[in-house]
Amino acid sequence: MESITTKKSDGSKIDLGKINIHVSSERGLQITLQSNRNFRFLTDESDKTFKLGGIDCFVPRGGNGYQLPGVAGYFRVEKESFQVENYLNLTMLLAKDINKGVTFNFGIFPLSEDKVNELAANFKHQIKMLWATYMREINVSMAFTATIVETEEV
Repeated sequence: MESITTKKSDGSKIDLGKINIHVSSERGLQITLQSNRNFRFLTDESDKTFKLGGIDCFVPRGGNGYQLPGVAGYFRVEKESFQVENYLNLTMLLAKDINKGVTFNFGIFPLSEDKVNELAANFKHQIKMLWATYMREINVSMAFTATIVETEEV
């Protein structure tokens, strides 16, 4: 599986997860994801689930067709919808057991090697943007000082 990483401001790496896209005539299209990141903040906060590619996923906060500002792609609540406009369905991030690793099965679906590579690269970018926009901690500190200047009226 290919790792999805980004860097902190100090240059150290942050592991965001792993992805593998496999296409074969015997098993069809399989997408394996694993991440220790908690994406539950993107759900409707209920325990409602539905099957996506045979895997239990939580329902996204905005429902079917939900898009996060700043992140390409959409959340689709359709059991066989693995892609929306050249991006993988972000709902896969809401798999109940993504921390253990899950394999979505979408059946026989013809994809070229170039298309698989494009989907994987786009997904890595989606995850990095999601991290940078919604999950990264930002800590800003400021110090304020004042100088009193006395003036004399003439």
